[in-house]
Amino acid sequence: MQILVITLGDGAKGKAQREQRRIAGTVFSVGRGTQCQIHLPDARIALVHARISVSDAGASIEASPHRVVHNEREVEGARLSPGDVVEIGPYVLRVEPPPGGIALALSVRLSERASPQGRMALYRVLMHAPRHSKRRPPPAPPPARQGPTTRSTAARELR
Repeated sequence: MQILVITLGDGAKGKAQREQRRIAGTVFSVGRGTQCQIHLPDARIALVHARISVSDAGASIEASPHRVVHNEREVEGARLSPGDVVEIGPYVLRVEPPPGGIALALSVRLSERASPQGRMALYRVLMHAPRHSKRRPPPAPPPARQGPTTRSTAARELR
């Protein structure tokens, strides 16, 4: 049996990038480990986070002892059908209708919440946030002046 893995992302200069691979087998590992057939490079994902099993009866994902979000519900395992959405860390795996001769088709992309553009916006916000020390209170504002002080006014005050 074969599955089709479609990786979607932003390439150089912000252009959309699409890469397709066919992988043969019945059990496929998903994780950040380089030995995983579906490689998700992110430190928040386990080396082998989940396994996808494909048979004549259909496809399923098992993430024990880890968890995945399947159609907005956190689960350890679930049956997969076209239209399903599986979230693993910052990645979104969408089950697509498979073409002829393929048992399962998955599209893999980085979540919009974790995209580099979102990180850049967060970085900009953090860089412009006022900084205060946790140990010292913020400095007191300079004393307000009560009008222009000239030599003649200072001399009058001394008399």
